[in-house]
Amino acid sequence: MKLLTELTTLPASEAIAAICVADGLDGSAFTALSSVSTDDFTALVSVGKSLLAALASVVDRTGWCPVDAVTFESSKQKNIHVIGDSAFAGTMPKSAFSGLLEGRLCAAAIARLFAGAAPEAAPMSSNCYSVVAPGYAISITGEFRPVNGEYTEVDNSIHSSPLDAPPTLRAEDAKNADAWFRTATSEIFG
Repeated sequence: MKLLTELTTLPASEAIAAICVADGLDGSAFTALSSVSTDDFTALVSVGKSLLAALASVVDRTGWCPVDAVTFESSKQKNIHVIGDSAFAGTMPKSAFSGLLEGRLCAAAIARLFAGAAPEAAPMSSNCYSVVAPGYAISITGEFRPVNGEYTEVDNSIHSSPLDAPPTLRAEDAKNADAWFRTATSEIFG
């Protein structure tokens, strides 16, 4: 089996989900949006609202998956946990940084549940970087905490890098973005 390595970028209006499953007969595969020709493969790629989540009956009328802010367990289906872009846990941003943190917190919560202990509510931070050019990036940061079952923004915690930031700050943001990417990809893929 091969993982589909070339993905077509979709406009935001169409980026609901792309679920690919090989039919094993003619090498074609089907996604939620189109048919793809490739070698035998199985791939699951979810961007934004997820068709897989809809099939699991964990979405609400908005198309997002409401979850408990401590465990990331679906509010719609017991024992199904949702993280990342599909999860709606309050005001947490839809970002790779948040998704990675949600994965860590969800795994810790599930481990505590299996051990017969109560999961612990944890604050979360979010750092989003946009590398605009080599050595030049912008950032936005924020702090969030669980309140009444949803993550809420901590007052006055959202900060963007200033529009008139000096080149040294842009270079520092780029360095931080690269460091975060290396750490995240190492943690995810080993």
